[in-house]
Amino acid sequence: MKLKQFQRYLIKENIDLSYLNNNDSNFTYFTQIKPSKAIMTISPDKAELYLSNLDFKSKIKNFNINDLEKDWNKQIKNNKTSRIGINKEKLSLLEFEKLKKIFPKSNFVDVS
Repeated sequence: MKLKQFQRYLIKENIDLSYLNNNDSNFTYFTQIKPSKAIMTISPDKAELYLSNLDFKSKIKNFNINDLEKDWNKQIKNNKTSRIGINKEKLSLLEFEKLKKIFPKSNFVDVS
């Protein structure tokens, strides 16, 4: 599934945001890179990639490239997000708990 197809899927499933980390093979599929530390957020209308300072930031079609800050949770926070897609198989419990704190009123659904 290509990025635009995935964004249509998000619309169809009424998902506001999808969150992937660099441990997820879907991350590599969408970006064609394997960074040391990174996260990706995909919404129906945009795709954001947050890369650590250790990784080379090359242009990736259809993605906005950002530095992954220490307080990355502030970078992705959006109070209008009610449904978030995650890959339950690749998301650690610690990272899931952080997402629940960032988006306390959101529901999480598996998009693997």
